[in-house]
Amino acid sequence: MVQPLSQQIEKICRVWTERADPEKIILFGSAARGRTTCDSDLDFLVVWRGEGFPNNRCRAGYLILALPDDVRVPIDVVVLTPEQYEMALSDPGTFISEIVREGMMVYERIA
Repeated sequence: MVQPLSQQIEKICRVWTERADPEKIILFGSAARGRTTCDSDLDFLVVWRGEGFPNNRCRAGYLILALPDDVRVPIDVVVLTPEQYEMALSDPGTFISEIVREGMMVYERIA
């Protein structure tokens, strides 16, 4: 049986926080706007240093592969290091700034 979307999001965040210890996880796109359809995916921005990975694409691949088989929803992940995230926020016209404005913070590590 497929779990409700909210449970899938909770499970994804739990796995990622246990395995990767990101600084932030932001849900964006149709799920954040509450307008999902049967064809919708989940879009995440993950702010994570990801030591030991050569680039953000490898970091995103790791996060996707870390998910258990019972996560049955398509996922898109944008990964930025904390420095890249801060730099992107300094320009309000960037895609990242739009994600932060319109997205939903689903996890933020307490310093």
